[in-house]
Amino acid sequence: MSTRHRSAAQLFDLVMGPVLLVVGLAGFIVSAGFATGEPNGSDLVIFEVNGWHNLVHVASGLLLLAGVASWQRARMVTLLFAATYGLVTIIGWIDGNDVIGLIPVDTADNLLHTFLTLAALAFGLAPAPDGAHTEHLMQSGTGAAGATDGRGRVTGPAELDREDRFRRGTGVTGDREGHG
Repeated sequence: MSTRHRSAAQLFDLVMGPVLLVVGLAGFIVSAGFATGEPNGSDLVIFEVNGWHNLVHVASGLLLLAGVASWQRARMVTLLFAATYGLVTIIGWIDGNDVIGLIPVDTADNLLHTFLTLAALAFGLAPAPDGAHTEHLMQSGTGAAGATDGRGRVTGPAELDREDRFRRGTGVTGDREGHG
């Protein structure tokens, strides 16, 4: 699928997933400590990290990459990411030093988490790509959006309604699949 047919959530996941994965792995070079209570972190550029923080970045990156395949999954994953990072952001701003005694944070972390939360919300709530809802429903071959006719063509609800009116008016019987 080309990027012009991807949803905003898929693009977010496609960009941020690898970034968070790489940042998490690089963080282990700087600090692999798993202290609890009042954790101390080491600086990765301007961000404070430790083993727990790195694991969160790796897990977040993998989660986002799992959402890339479809716009529906990307939307769900991106909004889950936004909710989780939103909670981390709130806790980080309130405490100022760590999140639940595991993840060290500083002002730079809190600003980045705030930005990521807002971006994930914006991308996750953006509309689906043009026609994505219709394509998904019509690919199923049944349901309100369409069904297949006897020749395997996908037909929409308006066409099915016209066919039903034609059959009723001419006395032709049979199901929508042309068996009858």
